[in-house]
Amino acid sequence: MISNDTGSVKQFPSDIVGSCTNKVYDPIIIRIFMNDTVVCGCVCAGVLMLTDYVTGVVKAIIGQCMNSAKMREGLAHKFSYVVVIFVAWFVEFESGRINLGFTPPLFVPVVVAISLIEITSILENCVEINPELADSRILKIFENGKEAK
Repeated sequence: MISNDTGSVKQFPSDIVGSCTNKVYDPIIIRIFMNDTVVCGCVCAGVLMLTDYVTGVVKAIIGQCMNSAKMREGLAHKFSYVVVIFVAWFVEFESGRINLGFTPPLFVPVVVAISLIEITSILENCVEINPELADSRILKIFENGKEAK
């Protein structure tokens, strides 16, 4: 801040940002992560993917069927989820710049769908790790589907 001869105080943009948030944010970070929804969605999906991977590894260790090919396949699936999330974010972000006539809400539905897939997989892994969980009412839906076939 500086004052001129009239006594009024002139604020620089960084002073305004600092006074509003007590932090000066890097504009690149603001442009990449537009809002809390994007950050929270990515963190949520990432944590669920990591949890699914860890529970899958624990399941394989307990079942004594550790297989590097299955691990690579699992990581490839996680990578494809990350790509789908990125594409959904990119299309939604760029649709604000390219006038499509509407803004397609892609990011949140994609993150919700992937999160539900990951939650289902985590619960299935937990049932196989601890078969006693299969008796739980809510987890009965994850019983082995061999009888249904």
